Amino acid sequence: DDYTFKIELEYPYAPFLNIMAHSSFSVLPKEDVEKWQDQFNFHPVGTGPFKFEEWKQDEKIVLSKNENYWKKDDDGNSLPYLDGLEFGVVADLGMQWTEFGLGNFDQIESVDNPYYGEAKQMEGFQERPTLGTYYYVFNMNKGPFKDNKSLRQAFNYAIDRQALLDIVLNGRGVPATGLLPPGIMGYDENIKPDYTYDIEKAKSLLKKAGYPDGIEIELVYGTDEGNRRIAEALQAQMEPAGIKLTLRNVDWGALLDAADRLEMPFFGIAWNADYPDADNFLYVLLNSSNIGPQGYYSAFQNIKFDDLTSKARIETDPEKREKFYKQAEAIVREEAPMLFIYHYTTHILTQPYVKNIKLPFLGEYSIKYTEVKKEM
Repeated sequence: DDYTFKIELEYPYAPFLNIMAHSSFSVLPKEDVEKWQDQFNFHPVGTGPFKFEEWKQDEKIVLSKNENYWKKDDDGNSLPYLDGLEFGVVADLGMQWTEFGLGNFDQIESVDNPYYGEAKQMEGFQERPTLGTYYYVFNMNKGPFKDNKSLRQAFNYAIDRQALLDIVLNGRGVPATGLLPPGIMGYDENIKPDYTYDIEKAKSLLKKAGYPDGIEIELVYGTDEGNRRIAEALQAQMEPAGIKLTLRNVDWGALLDAADRLEMPFFGIAWNADYPDADNFLYVLLNSSNIGPQGYYSAFQNIKFDDLTSKARIETDPEKREKFYKQAEAIVREEAPMLFIYHYTTHILTQPYVKNIKLPFLGEYSIKYTEVKKEM
């Protein structure tokens, strides 16, 4: 059989099929990879609904219909419906909005904050939660957060997540009181603590943590306008509880290098799922076997948590896996190795004549069913 291949694993691994659906596991033609070698990305060949035609750097990418695409619609018609796609490259989100309003774009992938409220009222607007979490890391390898759960919890009670979303992000996002985002196995909105905005509780926990007069600490965040706005808003929110933040922005690469070395006590980061499984959050980001360059920067170590997340990734019974992940997430919320801030949403805006764009959880929309129906 020329169209089937077999993979034998060394041990059971429940997320395996989800991981195989990631784009990095796409099937590629051996002859083209060998022909183009390190230039293959500029001459891509795949099995999707469209095929590569042209790329002009910082200008556009052009795709055409793949006449040999394997999938059919429910009535047996060939997919995709469109003859081709052209992606224009416009870095300025304000310019994107202007060009869309002039009818020069059929779709834009991201609406900037000043236009978001207007966009939400438009016919072609779609939005949904996606599998991602924005958070600040407490480095538990050193003071002041090492061995001080009360301090970490105090920070989590000192912020008003919904107000932050409403004021800074125009309501884009879901308040986070844990690491797992809605829609993924193990997420449970009823797990406690729920970290409501509670200044008095934050003050009480600060006192218990050994800081009756408050605490001053530096927050490091990656250079980006959105990160700056969030950091400044949280700086203002936390001060009444006795938490004084000094802010420092650094280049994203420098931030990751320092995070790898576990140098910074408190810094901002985020995680978007590579594959739709709780393993990609809880095991990858918090199992102690991943401390350091693997992406787990808090240096949180908990034997019960490690056991639960290790068992969950080899357990093939979905009900047992979910039970393990709920127990693991409960430990995360209680121990608070992070300042949980919000879960992402994703959105697109299309012209009214663009029909049937699907926006999935991982935010990579599907166009194979899309049609353009302009009135003549």
